[in-house]
Amino acid sequence: FRDAPVGRLFLKGFGMDTSLNLALQQLSPALDGLMRVISLFGQEEMFIVVIGLFYWCIDRGLGARLLLLLSLSDFSNGLLKWVLHLPRPYWIDPNVKALSTEISYGLPSGHAQSSLTAYGYLATSLKKRWAWVAASVLILSVAFSRVYLGVHFFTDILGGWFTGALILLAFTQLEPRVTRWIALKSIGVQLAALVVVCLMLIAILIGV
Repeated sequence: FRDAPVGRLFLKGFGMDTSLNLALQQLSPALDGLMRVISLFGQEEMFIVVIGLFYWCIDRGLGARLLLLLSLSDFSNGLLKWVLHLPRPYWIDPNVKALSTEISYGLPSGHAQSSLTAYGYLATSLKKRWAWVAASVLILSVAFSRVYLGVHFFTDILGGWFTGALILLAFTQLEPRVTRWIALKSIGVQLAALVVVCLMLIAILIGV
């Protein structure tokens, strides 16, 4: 299908063009291992370490807010993947090497979205020039690695960045207000609100 003119037009029209993946994978096989390592900086396991580091060693409040932000980002990412049901490059083009494998759908890229929300939020909170530089390098490097590894189209990356930016913007605007409001409530009301929100999110995922 992808070799027919109509097939190529369809795939490119939906942003599913593997030419960039193929070009990057032809650079050097020596980059394969490095790209896998860089990709780790966009995975949940890495964020667990980062959250723990901030919560226990640097700023407890910042660590807790980062956990909440990433939970909301992960929820929205999973929701969009299930709604859109779009493939990954190596699913539709046998010429793309699967240097990493995933069982979820492609758009938006979870690694790109999580890295932008997490590292972007840390840079925003720390308000240091080095933090912004480090965040930018990590965000761009993770995105590059995902395309190189053959698990995402460039449009998946853009979708992840766009979604992550929206969540980050909404979180930075709403979180202080919600925190001030909930802090005035009793512990019972706080726990009840937490349970209700969690049940609502679970219900939405089950519905999708």
